[in-house]
Amino acid sequence: MEELSDFSSLARRREVWQAILGVLVVVISIGLIIGGQNNTSFSVFWAAPTVGLSGKTFTYTMWGGISKLLEEKSYGIAWTLILFSGLWPVVKLLFLLVVSLVPEGGLSCFPIPWLTSSRKYTIVSSLCQWGRLSFIDVWVVSLIVLTIRVNQESLPGLSIAFWVQAVGERGVGLFLAGILMSQALSNILVTLRHCQELSKNTQHFAVIRGDEDFEGAGKSGQNVWEEEEGEGNEAKLSFKEKFSLFQGMQIQWIVLTWVFLVLIALFVPCYQITYTAATQVFASPVYSLLTGFATIAGNSHPETLVGCPSPKVLSFFGVVLVVLLPLLQGVILLVLWFVPLPYAHHVTLHLWLDNISHFASCDSFVVSLIIVSAEIGDLLNRSELGSYVRIQMIPTGAFVFVALVSFGFSPLVRFVLLHHRVFLLDKGALARPLLQ
Repeated sequence: MEELSDFSSLARRREVWQAILGVLVVVISIGLIIGGQNNTSFSVFWAAPTVGLSGKTFTYTMWGGISKLLEEKSYGIAWTLILFSGLWPVVKLLFLLVVSLVPEGGLSCFPIPWLTSSRKYTIVSSLCQWGRLSFIDVWVVSLIVLTIRVNQESLPGLSIAFWVQAVGERGVGLFLAGILMSQALSNILVTLRHCQELSKNTQHFAVIRGDEDFEGAGKSGQNVWEEEEGEGNEAKLSFKEKFSLFQGMQIQWIVLTWVFLVLIALFVPCYQITYTAATQVFASPVYSLLTGFATIAGNSHPETLVGCPSPKVLSFFGVVLVVLLPLLQGVILLVLWFVPLPYAHHVTLHLWLDNISHFASCDSFVVSLIIVSAEIGDLLNRSELGSYVRIQMIPTGAFVFVALVSFGFSPLVRFVLLHHRVFLLDKGALARPLLQ
């Protein structure tokens, strides 16, 4: 009895320390996000080295830029930034803190009967999934760093050495760090819940199957409970019915097709930058989602101007979150549907896919492309640079295809994850009657 009391006390202490750590992470994340929003995200510098002139023509903080957009009645772009990169990151963290700390059923002084364990999980999972949209402002700054890079290469008609360059500064670095911490925290809470549920099923299933291979969710296979009787047989019949319904959706071919479309969308050229000086128009190469970030990485600052973070840092996170993670999602989806795996491996891949889906940001990057395409001309017209050079980002016809694929892939991944989770839980539930 005394040992049980000690164990209970240890569990309570662990819960207290976990709550303290969670509150600390939330406070730090909010501080980083607010600091990023109010510090300079990027500046535009220019120089004419041959005549010894240089200067700063424009500085941008997120709230300052939004204020100017509202003044110019660009309400759609302004409210997109206000909601997704302004208010939402902080609101999400506050919701996450409340849901994590408030016990099931609410407090004794403020009961919340509908706040069950499953609803708490649903809220945290939704917060984590929608949290990716907070990256929009980071991608906006990355695209502006790509777009505002005028020199002899972009304007070959220049008669003197002249360059104009956007430089990422402290604000975007702080904001990116805060959003990554926020996503990591909510992701950990979701993963812990999944591990608790699925690990129980893994133990049951390993005992009854000996951890042998079974066919993936997209293929039928010999039912391992075929000769069982009684309660187990009834459960097996229910499983067969659900499995047949799942097969009838033919979703494995939808997954295969969509993964192929994502592979194309990441590499197809879909936007271009044009520079106009006097009456001459010069165009950049047509960028894909990948080559755009590759160009940002090579957009080195002049020795006298060192931004924070450097273009290579923005490019690295862009390639990882916008290109590599969506590709990895596609690979895991294909493995889940087309490769026979042990049950435990299905659980592992399910957890990996769920974690990756909370960070993969191809859709939020496409939103940023739309914002920058609409905003960049007005942004530069507000500065003295607009008197000399006009810059526009122009989506090509292929951009519509890229947008449709990007916006459709995230819901498809969530749909597959939800059904695969039901599939795994049903598998584990069928093993339990046979072990009794």
